[in-house]
Amino acid sequence: MFFVAKCRWVLMLLSVFAHHANALTITSVSHKAMTNESGQLNRVNIRFALDEDAAVELNIYDGRDYLIRQLPSKSYTAGDNSIEWGLDDNGGNRVPDGHYHYTLTAKGSGGNSVTYDTTDLTGGDLRPLSNLEWDNKTGELKYSVRKSSLVNIRAGVENGGPLLLTLLNWYPRSYGMHTEIWNGKDASGQLDISQIEGMHLSGTAYTLSSNTVIVGQPAAAPEFIKEITWDKQQRVASSVKYSGRLKLGVANLSDKRDFTVIMEIPDDFKQAEDGNIILSGVVPVRITAPDDQLQRINNQRFEPVLFVDGKYQSEIEVGFLPLTWRLDTTVLTPGDHYIAINLRGFDGEYGVAIKKFRIEE
Repeated sequence: MFFVAKCRWVLMLLSVFAHHANALTITSVSHKAMTNESGQLNRVNIRFALDEDAAVELNIYDGRDYLIRQLPSKSYTAGDNSIEWGLDDNGGNRVPDGHYHYTLTAKGSGGNSVTYDTTDLTGGDLRPLSNLEWDNKTGELKYSVRKSSLVNIRAGVENGGPLLLTLLNWYPRSYGMHTEIWNGKDASGQLDISQIEGMHLSGTAYTLSSNTVIVGQPAAAPEFIKEITWDKQQRVASSVKYSGRLKLGVANLSDKRDFTVIMEIPDDFKQAEDGNIILSGVVPVRITAPDDQLQRINNQRFEPVLFVDGKYQSEIEVGFLPLTWRLDTTVLTPGDHYIAINLRGFDGEYGVAIKKFRIEE
């Protein structure tokens, strides 16, 4: 009995080895951005190798993981091959600037198939930006990205002070040096952050997967296709344990971006000639958000924090919007001041609202 059982085990093992030896494989996958005569990106060439003849299908997904382009199966021979994507969606329109990832599915003549998809297996690391510098004379903000990434740059007050502006809200940037233009103003446009004591810039890069293609370098928040008129499909993620990964680069990207906060102060206070509101006494400060973001914010856990002139005043451990703070201006000296409200999300998101005001003598 032992000999028979052992023989069966050996036969099973040989069968497994034979199966893997004959398994269809996709290897040596890479992609290259192709430009037209004026130097503008107009297509992407995706190279791959097959170990046997197979029909190959290319699928392109956006940052939400929705299928936006499917190139039908086409027969390819064993060896090196390539497919070109013309930056178009299934409706024939050029895709918006942003980041996209691709998968390849090959089916052999024997019915066996394999899919190449590194979306959940590569990238996903948070790294500080390199060489982050801002020239307040030219307004040029320079930094380098060591690998294609989603980039976040924030300006605020150091040593526990408030966040005053998110300059880049997880925008896709390719490998290399980059320059953004910033006038030094805060999110409200009322404060010159460069003149605030303890001003601090911080930059973080979230590395993208090896199968990511960046289309353009969005100067504002990357856009998605608003209406998917074809069969709406979402990529099936690999069963990967995201140890230390935020999975920011795929389906939940739009939920990771910072949100908008609205600060409301009663309109019965007078204004100075320069437009600054003049406050006195105890002022109710109402905090809310746009209707299309309010539910998302309240469904998450976040901490509302109040700062005056960059100094911590109060916070609520877990808050819900709308909420109202009562600001006691009687303890402030005459002159110009500012309120900063930060909503600190537990997953790294922020909301910022800032209001400049004046106390008269």
